[in-house]
Amino acid sequence: MLAKLWQRLRRRLPREGMFLVLAASVMMIPAWVKGINLLILLSLLVLSLFVVNDLAARRQLRRLEAKRRWLGPIFAGVESEWEVEISNPRPFPSRGMHIFDSGPEHCQQWFVPQVPARGSVIRR
Repeated sequence: MLAKLWQRLRRRLPREGMFLVLAASVMMIPAWVKGINLLILLSLLVLSLFVVNDLAARRQLRRLEAKRRWLGPIFAGVESEWEVEISNPRPFPSRGMHIFDSGPEHCQQWFVPQVPARGSVIRR
């Protein structure tokens, strides 16, 4: 079960986040065994900041919608262009996200600094 949780964390966290969770966990184990309350409190604070940040990020991305539209005819073996539209139906903006669009023959990524409230952003 712990290995399954670790695999889920590895998919969702960057390397620095993994080091932070690992350091807080390693710091908490000896503190718990020896009964060092201040060190336990510090490691739980670091882990709780991780949880609060994860919940805030999920809430921000919850109702966003992304659509891919092709910009012309599509033929086998011929390159074609497309655009990605990210729309936000919520009454407040969403900020700071990376959009990844990948397939067997392509991999595109964009940084979107802000999607306005009840608006949309288009990337090509």
